[in-house]
Amino acid sequence: MSRFLKRFFEKALGDDIEIFRMLSRHVSISLESCDIVYKMFSEKLSNDEIARLANEVVILEKDADGIAEEALKRLAKGSLTITLVPDLHYIINKTDDVEDHLYFIAMELLRGSRSGIRENPYITDVYKDLGRTLMLTRSGLERLQKMFEKGFRDVETLSRLEKEIDIIEDRVDDEKNHILDKIYSQHKMMSPLEFTHLIELVRAIDDIADASEDISHTIGRMIYALKI
Repeated sequence: MSRFLKRFFEKALGDDIEIFRMLSRHVSISLESCDIVYKMFSEKLSNDEIARLANEVVILEKDADGIAEEALKRLAKGSLTITLVPDLHYIINKTDDVEDHLYFIAMELLRGSRSGIRENPYITDVYKDLGRTLMLTRSGLERLQKMFEKGFRDVETLSRLEKEIDIIEDRVDDEKNHILDKIYSQHKMMSPLEFTHLIELVRAIDDIADASEDISHTIGRMIYALKI
């Protein structure tokens, strides 16, 4: 980063650099939720165990909402240049969407367990694929967290992380298409409820990967616009 750009960001962000620290903490919560949801996908669990894990995600989602709300309040009261505010508002909301998607997945897995969906071996087989794809998506979130930790202070590293997130999102798309092909090819082995259940889970994981990519691109555009 040039000295001029570094000084510009430091002046523009001022005390509001705390927003990026808050977003980093928010992603930490999503990473923890990913690990919990992965257990729900990959392990043989009782309904009570799944309910306990789902409840952990519910608690984490509430914590994440609190961070997002506080970040929005800080943004509204802060001293950021007006050109940064809309993009940061979008980033905060999009980051919160990630945890919302994980909350949805956890609750959907709980509903599926209570309805006996896990008794179908075709469902649990797809669960393994979904768990693997979720962990791939998690690796994108790890890079997004690093972007927030940098707080716009290292343009070269931010650019590299943005590209890595793009690559991960492409890989998630490939996995998504593979899983969808698998689901459709085995649809006769599933009830309409089971089929819909799996499709919704695929979409939610894909939405997380898309959100990570959208956030990283927004950060990249902000830096590019300010450099010009």
